[in-house]
Amino acid sequence: MKATTVEQSLHLIGLGLKKESSDLYYYFGREDELEVIVNHSNLRDDDVVAWSFDRLLDVMPKSIIINKREYKKLLWQNPTWGDWVICYETKYYDGKTHITARYDNLHTVNNENKITAAYEMVCWLMENGYIKTEEK
Repeated sequence: MKATTVEQSLHLIGLGLKKESSDLYYYFGREDELEVIVNHSNLRDDDVVAWSFDRLLDVMPKSIIINKREYKKLLWQNPTWGDWVICYETKYYDGKTHITARYDNLHTVNNENKITAAYEMVCWLMENGYIKTEEK
């Protein structure tokens, strides 16, 4: 899989993700006709925009600040079972001891397919107001 599927793409659009943030499109909405977008204004009504893995990562905020804590976006492929993991995590000290750091995880997704993992994280971020959506 090189990009979000047609179904995933339509879901992201339905959530309000800006079409202009996409970098690929399905010619006439056909899954076997994935093309690079040169100019969004040249797309036809039947074309369905799609997002590559890199573009999905770009859409996600690098960090989220909640109650003065900065949750940073982390990405890795688990060496044990091969799943792709994307999370927002913070490291902090509880004030009782300056030796032991504590970790707080805001949200984590993992999937064997990196695009699906990124898609699921973008959905969660949008559903929770961490990505600005297109005005409807």
